Amino acid sequence: MKRREFVTFIGGPAVAWPLAKRRAKMKCILGLATAALAALTIDANARDDRLPAKFVGNWCLAEHTADHLTFYRRGRCTNPDSVDDWLTISPDGFEAHEMHCKVLVAQANKRGDYLVKFWCDENLIQNYWFSLFNDRLYVSLTDSEP
Repeated sequence: MKRREFVTFIGGPAVAWPLAKRRAKMKCILGLATAALAALTIDANARDDRLPAKFVGNWCLAEHTADHLTFYRRGRCTNPDSVDDWLTISPDGFEAHEMHCKVLVAQANKRGDYLVKFWCDENLIQNYWFSLFNDRLYVSLTDSEP
């Protein structure tokens, strides 16, 4: 083997080795990024049957309008005569006077309002918009599907 052939023989792998190491590191980083994205996606999809914490709690009827829009203020109702004016929301549903509903699907829009499909009292499926503004809950019955 001549000197030139020997330098080429030794020099080729010496130059290629750092490039191969860098390529392996990039594959590892890309694999970790893909796994993290998949975990976030699975977590987001697993939560689409629950309401966010901002809606959870006790609410008292403040106003009801004729077009299926109801306003609630946060807290328990203080008037003992108004037994049907309360609403208790949990992450997986809500309870109101003689009505128990479970979240089937909850979908948020860009403003943070939620379109939610509920299964109520074993035979009724209803869709509602849930919105918060100035610590008031706006609930509206809708025909829209989440």
